[in-house]
Amino acid sequence: TMKISNIDGDFNNLTCPENQFKTELNNMTLYTHKGKRYAAINVTGVQFNFPLRSIGFKKTSHFSVDSAFSFLVCLKTDIFAWRNCSVTTYFRNETKFIKDGTELEVVRSGRQFDKRLVYDIDNQILVCDGSFDTGKLSSNSDDVYLNLSWVCSSISIAFLTIMLIMYWVFPELRTLPGRLIACLAATMLLTFALNLLTLVELHHNILCPIAAVAAHFVTLAHYGWMSAIAVNMALTFGGESVRYQTAEDGGRLFFRYSVVVWGASALIVAVSLGLDLTHSDHHEPDQFPRYGYPYCSWFSGPLWTRLAFVLVPYGLTLIIDIVGFTMTIRGILASTRASSKTLSKHMQYRTQCLIFLKLSTTMGISWSISVFFTVSQSRFLVYLYTTLVLLQGLLLFLAFMVNKRVLGLV
Repeated sequence: TMKISNIDGDFNNLTCPENQFKTELNNMTLYTHKGKRYAAINVTGVQFNFPLRSIGFKKTSHFSVDSAFSFLVCLKTDIFAWRNCSVTTYFRNETKFIKDGTELEVVRSGRQFDKRLVYDIDNQILVCDGSFDTGKLSSNSDDVYLNLSWVCSSISIAFLTIMLIMYWVFPELRTLPGRLIACLAATMLLTFALNLLTLVELHHNILCPIAAVAAHFVTLAHYGWMSAIAVNMALTFGGESVRYQTAEDGGRLFFRYSVVVWGASALIVAVSLGLDLTHSDHHEPDQFPRYGYPYCSWFSGPLWTRLAFVLVPYGLTLIIDIVGFTMTIRGILASTRASSKTLSKHMQYRTQCLIFLKLSTTMGISWSISVFFTVSQSRFLVYLYTTLVLLQGLLLFLAFMVNKRVLGLV
């Protein structure tokens, strides 16, 4: 026989919770079912199937298919009272108890299990599931969500990449507004790329937390650059008269925007990461931010952490967007008595302002839908929210790259 050890530590030194005990499961048989690897054990005629890829174990020595082996695991004493089923595992934060704690619900898929078929092992939840499914996205609805997310994200990434290449190739586009838009496109592209890791079954103890920190940072910066654009337009057109800036003035102002956006994003992430590193609560319900759990490239935590480090910063940037665009529109409307040449310039920026306003409105609508989904759990709203958010890269490209000025450069 051979031993299977836990990825997070040495099982020989494992201390089980009070209501569980350390058990060595012997004579396990490896086999493949529907392309997935399982370790099976038969006890008094009842077969228990442990999916190796999701339970978090790894081999410590070579073994061949169908060879026998044993491994250590924390189990409750009544696990062998389970009926014939497949043991599916989820990270704790992927699930929640409902109906006064009598049932467990998988958050993403909405699947529900009787509490008597649920066992808590360290940072994972074991479920007696007869579907031979290793979890994550098992229902048809989740397949739709997964495919929709991949398609929309890929489309946005492709168009944002083209957009950044055009800003790099054509110096005529690298004005102050152009550089702000390019930064928005870059952070949006990185956000989509990193969030793709949440769609794959990956739980790497080093890669996932690093990707989660990076995703949090670029997401906050994405919000910040949208606000920087709104502030810049308000400063330029919000007064009674327009003050045109030189290239040198634009460079200094861009530097200030960069310091504020990158600095504020880094500060928020630093505080959140500090709480994660200094408060190790993997064995208890999360009380602080936890990067890389339950999905790779994002973080989990109680409501106050999501409010403090994601939702409140987003809400503040949305308020800045609305105020900035309102001031800009008022300034443009107040200049309608200007000369025809100046009016033409104003009309050009009015169109640009309205485009940004539409983009911020799109973000606001997606925000409202996400809040409503939290209450209603509507699958339709999930798909609508996913489409609106993940196609923003395409919308940004159409708004600023498909016009006579840019097409003339090509």
